[in-house]
Amino acid sequence: MAETLAAPWLRAGLEHRALALAAQTLVPEHFSEVATRRIAHVDKTLAAVHERLTKEIAYWSDRFIKLTDDKAAGKVDVSAQKCGWDITSYAPAPDGRLPEARHIEVKGRVKGATTVTVTKNEIFESWNQGVKYHLAIVLVGEDDTIDGPHYVPHPFKEEPGWGVSSVNYDLKALLARAERI
Repeated sequence: MAETLAAPWLRAGLEHRALALAAQTLVPEHFSEVATRRIAHVDKTLAAVHERLTKEIAYWSDRFIKLTDDKAAGKVDVSAQKCGWDITSYAPAPDGRLPEARHIEVKGRVKGATTVTVTKNEIFESWNQGVKYHLAIVLVGEDDTIDGPHYVPHPFKEEPGWGVSSVNYDLKALLARAERI
Protein backbone atom coordinates (compact mmCIF):
# COMPACT_ATOMS: atom_id res chain seq x y z
CA MET A 1 0.00 0.00 0.00
CA ALA A 2 2.90 2.34 0.73
CA GLU A 3 4.07 1.73 -2.79
CA THR A 4 0.64 2.72 -4.14
CA LEU A 5 0.55 5.98 -2.16
CA ALA A 6 4.07 6.79 -3.31
CA ALA A 7 3.16 6.39 -6.97
CA PRO A 8 3.80 9.63 -8.89
CA TRP A 9 0.39 9.67 -10.57
CA LEU A 10 -1.39 9.38 -7.23
CA ARG A 11 0.85 11.95 -5.53
CA ALA A 12 0.12 14.44 -8.32
CA GLY A 13 -3.63 13.85 -7.91
CA LEU A 14 -3.43 14.38 -4.14
CA GLU A 15 -1.46 17.63 -4.56
CA HIS A 16 -4.01 18.82 -7.10
CA ARG A 17 -6.90 18.00 -4.74
CA ALA A 18 -5.08 19.65 -1.82
CA LEU A 19 -4.50 22.83 -3.86
CA ALA A 20 -8.12 22.86 -4.98
CA LEU A 21 -9.28 22.48 -1.36
CA ALA A 22 -6.98 25.27 -0.23
CA ALA A 23 -8.19 27.55 -3.04
CA GLN A 24 -11.81 26.84 -2.17
CA THR A 25 -11.62 27.19 1.61
CA LEU A 26 -8.38 28.59 2.97
CA VAL A 27 -7.82 31.44 0.50
CA PRO A 28 -11.33 32.96 0.81
CA GLU A 29 -11.12 32.74 4.62
CA HIS A 30 -7.72 34.44 4.63
CA PHE A 31 -8.86 37.06 2.12
CA SER A 32 -11.95 37.80 4.25
CA GLU A 33 -9.82 38.11 7.40
CA VAL A 34 -7.32 40.46 5.71
CA ALA A 35 -10.11 42.52 4.13
CA THR A 36 -11.87 42.88 7.50
CA ARG A 37 -8.65 44.07 9.14
CA ARG A 38 -7.94 46.52 6.33
CA ILE A 39 -11.46 47.95 6.43
CA ALA A 40 -11.23 48.38 10.22
CA HIS A 41 -7.85 50.12 9.82
CA VAL A 42 -9.20 52.43 7.10
CA ASP A 43 -12.27 53.23 9.22
CA LYS A 44 -10.07 54.14 12.20
CA THR A 45 -7.84 56.29 10.00
CA LEU A 46 -10.83 58.09 8.49
CA ALA A 47 -12.29 58.67 11.95
CA ALA A 48 -8.97 60.12 13.18
CA VAL A 49 -8.69 62.37 10.10
CA HIS A 50 -12.30 63.50 10.52
CA GLU A 51 -11.69 64.30 14.19
CA ARG A 52 -8.50 66.24 13.38
CA LEU A 53 -10.12 68.20 10.55
CA THR A 54 -13.15 69.00 12.71
CA LYS A 55 -10.84 70.39 15.43
CA GLU A 56 -8.86 72.42 12.87
CA ILE A 57 -12.02 73.86 11.33
CA ALA A 58 -13.36 74.76 14.77
CA TYR A 59 -10.05 76.41 15.74
CA TRP A 60 -9.75 78.48 12.56
CA SER A 61 -13.45 79.41 12.65
CA ASP A 62 -13.07 80.66 16.22
CA ARG A 63 -9.85 82.46 15.27
CA PHE A 64 -11.56 84.14 12.30
CA ILE A 65 -14.45 85.29 14.51
CA LYS A 66 -12.03 86.64 17.15
CA LEU A 67 -9.93 88.49 14.58
CA THR A 68 -13.05 89.88 12.91
CA ASP A 69 -14.37 91.08 16.29
CA ASP A 70 -10.97 92.54 17.21
CA LYS A 71 -10.76 94.35 13.88
CA ALA A 72 -14.27 95.76 14.29
CA ALA A 73 -13.34 96.95 17.80
CA GLY A 74 -10.17 98.63 16.52
CA LYS A 75 -7.80 96.13 18.22
CA VAL A 76 -4.86 94.94 16.19
CA ASP A 77 -2.22 95.68 18.94
CA VAL A 78 -0.25 92.53 19.86
CA SER A 79 2.74 94.26 21.50
CA ALA A 80 2.01 92.77 24.94
CA GLN A 81 2.46 89.29 23.47
CA LYS A 82 6.16 89.98 22.71
CA CYS A 83 5.85 88.40 19.28
CA GLY A 84 8.30 90.76 17.52
CA TRP A 85 5.79 93.25 16.10
CA ASP A 86 3.15 95.59 17.50
CA ILE A 87 0.21 95.36 15.12
CA THR A 88 -1.28 92.61 12.99
CA SER A 89 -3.10 94.32 10.15
CA TYR A 90 -5.46 92.89 7.53
CA ALA A 91 -6.44 94.50 4.26
CA PRO A 92 -10.16 94.46 3.44
CA ALA A 93 -11.38 91.04 2.29
CA PRO A 94 -12.44 91.53 -1.34
CA ASP A 95 -13.93 88.06 -1.84
CA GLY A 96 -14.89 87.19 1.73
CA ARG A 97 -11.57 85.46 2.41
CA LEU A 98 -9.33 86.77 5.15
CA PRO A 99 -6.22 88.16 3.41
CA GLU A 100 -2.71 87.46 4.59
CA ALA A 101 -1.77 89.46 7.67
CA ARG A 102 0.78 92.25 7.63
CA HIS A 103 2.93 92.51 10.76
CA ILE A 104 3.92 96.05 11.70
CA GLU A 105 6.49 97.14 14.26
CA VAL A 106 5.86 100.77 15.24
CA LYS A 107 8.68 103.07 16.34
CA GLY A 108 7.95 106.60 17.49
CA ARG A 109 10.83 109.08 17.38
CA VAL A 110 11.18 112.75 18.21
CA LYS A 111 11.69 114.89 15.11
CA GLY A 112 15.40 115.47 14.75
CA ALA A 113 16.41 112.09 16.18
CA THR A 114 19.14 110.35 14.21
CA THR A 115 18.69 106.70 15.23
CA VAL A 116 16.00 104.18 16.03
CA THR A 117 16.59 101.20 18.34
CA VAL A 118 15.34 97.77 17.28
CA THR A 119 15.47 94.60 19.39
CA LYS A 120 17.09 91.38 18.22
CA ASN A 121 13.66 89.70 18.35
CA GLU A 122 12.19 92.34 16.02
CA ILE A 123 15.07 91.85 13.58
CA PHE A 124 14.64 88.07 13.55
CA GLU A 125 10.88 88.39 13.06
CA SER A 126 11.53 90.67 10.09
CA TRP A 127 13.66 87.93 8.55
CA ASN A 128 11.12 85.21 9.33
CA GLN A 129 8.14 87.19 8.05
CA GLY A 130 9.82 88.57 4.93
CA VAL A 131 7.60 90.97 2.97
CA LYS A 132 4.79 90.59 5.52
CA TYR A 133 6.88 92.54 8.06
CA HIS A 134 6.93 96.36 8.00
CA LEU A 135 8.59 98.89 10.23
CA ALA A 136 6.36 101.94 10.74
CA ILE A 137 8.25 105.06 11.82
CA VAL A 138 6.29 107.97 13.29
CA LEU A 139 8.07 111.28 13.91
CA VAL A 140 6.60 113.44 16.65
CA GLY A 141 7.28 117.19 16.82
CA GLU A 142 7.68 119.26 19.96
CA ASP A 143 4.15 120.59 19.43
CA ASP A 144 2.85 116.99 19.12
CA THR A 145 2.51 117.19 15.34
CA ILE A 146 2.80 113.83 13.64
CA ASP A 147 4.84 113.01 10.53
CA GLY A 148 4.07 109.52 9.30
CA PRO A 149 3.72 106.70 9.60
CA HIS A 150 6.51 105.91 7.16
CA TYR A 151 6.47 102.20 6.27
CA VAL A 152 9.70 100.31 5.56
CA PRO A 153 8.97 96.82 4.18
CA HIS A 154 11.24 93.97 5.31
CA PRO A 155 13.60 96.52 6.88
CA PHE A 156 16.47 94.59 8.42
CA LYS A 157 19.14 92.97 6.27
CA GLU A 158 22.03 92.24 8.66
CA GLU A 159 22.24 89.70 11.44
CA PRO A 160 23.00 91.19 14.85
CA GLY A 161 26.16 89.82 16.44
CA TRP A 162 26.14 87.15 19.11
CA GLY A 163 25.11 88.54 22.49
CA VAL A 164 23.57 91.70 20.97
CA SER A 165 20.15 92.49 22.41
CA SER A 166 19.34 95.52 20.23
CA VAL A 167 20.71 97.54 17.33
CA ASN A 168 20.59 101.27 16.58
CA TYR A 169 19.76 102.01 12.94
CA ASP A 170 20.31 105.25 11.08
CA LEU A 171 16.88 106.90 10.92
CA LYS A 172 17.60 108.80 7.69
CA ALA A 173 18.63 105.58 5.90
CA LEU A 174 15.45 103.80 7.01
CA LEU A 175 13.23 106.71 6.00
CA ALA A 176 14.90 106.75 2.57
CA ARG A 177 13.53 103.21 2.02
CA ALA A 178 10.04 104.04 3.31
CA GLU A 179 6.96 103.50 1.14
CA ARG A 180 3.40 104.73 1.28
CA ILE A 181 0.94 101.91 1.94
